[in-house]
Amino acid sequence: MKLAKRITTFVLALVLTLSMTSCSSTTWAVKSGDDTIPTGLYLSYLFYTFNSLYNNYYNMGNDVSNFFNEKPNNSTMEQYIMDTARDSAKESLAVTQWLRELGLEIPQEELDSANQTAEESYEPNADYLTQIGLTKDDIIAYYKDNAAFRTLFNHFFGEGGEKEISLQELKDDFYENNYRVEIFYVPLKTSTGGSLSEEEQQAIKDRLNGYAKEINEQGATFASIREKEAELTPSVASTSEDSAGYLSKDNVSEDDLVSSTIASLAEGEATAFDFSSYYYVLAQKMPIKSAETDKHVEDYQFSLRYAIAQDEYETMITDRINKTNYSLNNTVLKKYSPRSFLVDTTSSTASSK
Repeated sequence: MKLAKRITTFVLALVLTLSMTSCSSTTWAVKSGDDTIPTGLYLSYLFYTFNSLYNNYYNMGNDVSNFFNEKPNNSTMEQYIMDTARDSAKESLAVTQWLRELGLEIPQEELDSANQTAEESYEPNADYLTQIGLTKDDIIAYYKDNAAFRTLFNHFFGEGGEKEISLQELKDDFYENNYRVEIFYVPLKTSTGGSLSEEEQQAIKDRLNGYAKEINEQGATFASIREKEAELTPSVASTSEDSAGYLSKDNVSEDDLVSSTIASLAEGEATAFDFSSYYYVLAQKMPIKSAETDKHVEDYQFSLRYAIAQDEYETMITDRINKTNYSLNNTVLKKYSPRSFLVDTTSSTASSK
């Protein structure tokens, strides 16, 4: 149910088409009391669910022509997507009614963000979205629905909530469960993918190994090293000089060279290593407790709280759904097939990102 509902960026990675009439005599898909999910909003659930799953499937290196042959949860992929969209509609109604009972409204800041994200999602793809029956209002409603979900979550788990996870608790949890790392990749090939000579490749490796030695033995800063390399490598120049990345300790894997290498470093230690035949890498494990990390946690409070409380919150929502009476408009629910979003899974346009 949660595989695609909470997407916050629009990724249109496919050339899709859909044969349907945009005006249906049936205007709603799911109803609870006087509250309804309009057909357009249900269609947005269906589309975002499909789009997310299809792109994940593609990004994992699968042959997309087999996408609809997969059987998630012992269901057909088509039915699974339709069931997920239906369940998202039920969840939306449960959240809407719960907010109303609590006397809560979506904060204006959240509404403004939803409108802006919807605008940025819709405008570049307006012709396509219009073709498949989605209007700008449908996209706005989708992102407002996400804002409602966050508003209810923050009521319970945000600052001052009855199940509060304080900002300091977020920081402590983040410090405990993540590594902070500075890293840049230098290509061992030309900008067009051509091969460098063995001597040229070795010169790059020697240079990055020298940088690691400067950091470890001479106290050089990663920022100064990055600035030095940026004069030689445009891809390094295009990255931020003062931003560090974060690696969850849960994501460390012996099969992942970058994560396993970072995990093995002492705090402050730098190393250079082969990432692949295409890149050589310089990385330094930085102190996790820093002003930069504090700001990162403050900027991403919702997602970090949600990662901690997701299971509890979703159980609360599920319990609420189970206690709510719904009417399903099967005419609408059966009308739209996710298969219709894909023209030809074997074509280069449909299967390329």
